[in-house]
Amino acid sequence: MSQTSSNWLGDQMVDHIPALRRYARVLVRTSDQADDLVQDCIERALSRSTLYQPDTNLRAWLFTIMRNIAITQTRKDKLRRNYAAERLALDRRADAPSQADVVVLKDSLRMLGRLSSGERQAVTLLGIHDLSYEEAAGLSGLPIGTMKSRLSRGRQRLRSLLDPGEATRDSERTVG
Repeated sequence: MSQTSSNWLGDQMVDHIPALRRYARVLVRTSDQADDLVQDCIERALSRSTLYQPDTNLRAWLFTIMRNIAITQTRKDKLRRNYAAERLALDRRADAPSQADVVVLKDSLRMLGRLSSGERQAVTLLGIHDLSYEEAAGLSGLPIGTMKSRLSRGRQRLRSLLDPGEATRDSERTVG
């Protein structure tokens, strides 16, 4: 369709706007949504004006476009609501931390503070932030092997702080 035909189509659509508004109000129930639906319909009709066949019912074509847009929007809204409901249901499954959890967390943080700065950095980057050895080494500016040994020493030190008897058993295993 040529540019003059598009202009003609736009001029003809203006005559159908009141009917489109009434139909949109039936489809979506609120005036704001109805105005948005009319705007979407006119935009779609203008952008696809080449699909309109002259000497056919323009009003029926516009109503079909509007109905299809409304159906698509309803489906998308339903999917969004279902997704939001699922997310809320998943979030509700998480239990609030108990007093014991808070105590364990505080103990863990206190023990982490007793590590050397290098061990604490390795445990934090690799264990807590879940970075790869390469990423952690790049961030800290250290060789990968150094990060691995600091992580190993840090984990061993945390085990010994958590259970002093475990450190004694580990040293006996290496010696014996």
